[in-house]
Amino acid sequence: MMIILMLFISSLFVNPDGWKLEKDKDGIKVYTRLTDGRKIKEFKAVTRINSSLTSVVALVRDSDAAKDWYNHVESGTPIKVFDEKSSIVHLKLNFPFPATDRDLVAKFDYAQDKDTKIVTSSVIGVPDYIPEGNDYIRIKQLEGSWKFTPIEENVIEVQYQFYADPGGGLPVWVINMFIVDDPYKSLKRMQGFVQQDKYQSAVIGFIEE
Repeated sequence: MMIILMLFISSLFVNPDGWKLEKDKDGIKVYTRLTDGRKIKEFKAVTRINSSLTSVVALVRDSDAAKDWYNHVESGTPIKVFDEKSSIVHLKLNFPFPATDRDLVAKFDYAQDKDTKIVTSSVIGVPDYIPEGNDYIRIKQLEGSWKFTPIEENVIEVQYQFYADPGGGLPVWVINMFIVDDPYKSLKRMQGFVQQDKYQSAVIGFIEE
């Protein structure tokens, strides 16, 4: 009977898509799940930010500022900017000793639904876009998304979803240790960082508030 009760309680925190609530703190919820036979977890982090839609999108598009609020990001560099809706970014990541630092190259594509005003951004790895360096292990497998949903005036729900395999022989249990805290810390910093004047006054041509 006790086992059945524990299984029932556990099921309350898992939704039909397999997401399990791992952290709920400071208005930030972090979920994880295992999909497609993978051993490394995918995460989804959700929060609400008091800001305009344009401001939060402007912050995510600012790759130079990635080091200031993304957890474990050492630097971000735009490699190719196609237009306001599409770019390729190079991020260098500092991993805890004794692991070797990583880097990734990803393509960001943005779109807005003109009816709901929701802005989404797909993130896909393009690891061969630039040559690999000697000091970093290139992350080959990554995919993710951002979703920005206007809730009311100057209140935006931010959803950050991501999967990555850092490679290089890191044990799965070590990787999964950071799956919850990394997005939580990133969104926590985002809440304050987006209030800077350069984001609050930003203008992005394709976005309608």
